[in-house]
Amino acid sequence: MVLYKNVDICDLESIVKNGILSMDECGNNNWGDGKRSDNDTSVVYLFKPIAEENVFPSYGIALLEIDCAASENRMSDNDAHNRDYVEYVTKEVKPEWIRKVIIPRIFKGRISLPENIKVTWCEMYAEEYGDGDEKRQIAKNRMELFAATAPLNTIDFNYFRGTDEKRHMIDLYNIKYIYE
Repeated sequence: MVLYKNVDICDLESIVKNGILSMDECGNNNWGDGKRSDNDTSVVYLFKPIAEENVFPSYGIALLEIDCAASENRMSDNDAHNRDYVEYVTKEVKPEWIRKVIIPRIFKGRISLPENIKVTWCEMYAEEYGDGDEKRQIAKNRMELFAATAPLNTIDFNYFRGTDEKRHMIDLYNIKYIYE
């Protein structure tokens, strides 16, 4: 079954070498206090998108495409993503099960990875709020500002929030990675 997982750029080297382990196994808990629901920490969470969005960068900008067996995990009705994806769990993800590491091309100049990590560079569609309450596709020049200024690791202050020349925040919505 082909499933997906967003991960931090800073974790890619370890993931490619060791696979993805549960929080209990690896001890990697980068959730801030009160930010993580009371989910099982002995499993690895994966997803299959059901909505237009196919990536959830709040968990990390690298999107992994994984081919493995997993069990569906019922999400609570008040989960923020219960209409975005079906959640699956597995005990681990072995390195050989990772088919692709997908990262938006717009970040290529800012990311340094070891040569053994083969990346599928993709395009990125996103929207931002315009005047009023309507979202619109972000303009190319604003996307470039976002890409140049947004912190790229989830532990960074203002992670995945860019700034424009007036130091106003650039927040993205309805994000899609476009790749084959």
